[in-house]
Amino acid sequence: RGSGPLLHRMAMYFPINMIGLVINVIILKTLVSETGMNYLVANLFGAGAAAVWNFLLNNHFTWGDQPD
Repeated sequence: RGSGPLLHRMAMYFPINMIGLVINVIILKTLVSETGMNYLVANLFGAGAAAVWNFLLNNHFTWGDQPD
C-alpha cells in the first residue's frame, strides 16, 4: 500500500512512535500522581492512547499514499 522510498517512510515512522512513547509516559505519570491510580492500570490507559496516536498518524503519513 502506498509507495515511496523506504528510508523516507522509516524517517517518518520513528519520530511518530517516539511521540507515542512520550504520550504514554505523560499519561502514566499524571494518572498515578494526580489520581493515585495503580500504575499498571494507568499504563494501560497510556499505552492505549499511544497506540491510537501511532496507528492514526502512521496509517496516514507513513504508510498512506505518498505524493510522487
